[in-house]
Amino acid sequence: MPFVFESLDEKAAAEFKAKVKKFQTVLSMTPARIIDRSRDIAFFGLGGQGELPPSRGEPPNHYAMLWKESHIALDGHQRLTSAGLVITLSRLAIPRHLKGELAEIKQALREAMTVYWEGLSRRPMFVTLSFPTPLYYD
Repeated sequence: MPFVFESLDEKAAAEFKAKVKKFQTVLSMTPARIIDRSRDIAFFGLGGQGELPPSRGEPPNHYAMLWKESHIALDGHQRLTSAGLVITLSRLAIPRHLKGELAEIKQALREAMTVYWEGLSRRPMFVTLSFPTPLYYD
């Protein structure tokens, strides 16, 4: 089953926000989740100013992915081009025990980001994602 964009009611949003806050700051949470139930993966937008150039000193957009009960944190800036949305991640923090799943995680992030931005913009979106060297944590 592929990722789907789901709106969250207030209670569900609060539950997921509480899970994510254990691992990273939540500026504001988009009241939606991107979920792939068959793979037990959920993706969330956590606020930021990622559409503004990093040269202005603005914070990036923050995101979280719950990967089979593990937490992956990522930050990045994006810009809209004639070819689509280009997202440059500045941080990708992954639990060390998932190191062997990096290629699968990156592919899932590409899929989730596309569904996320298509869901928010309500139109088809071509998303290009650029990854930094992952930061592995225990």
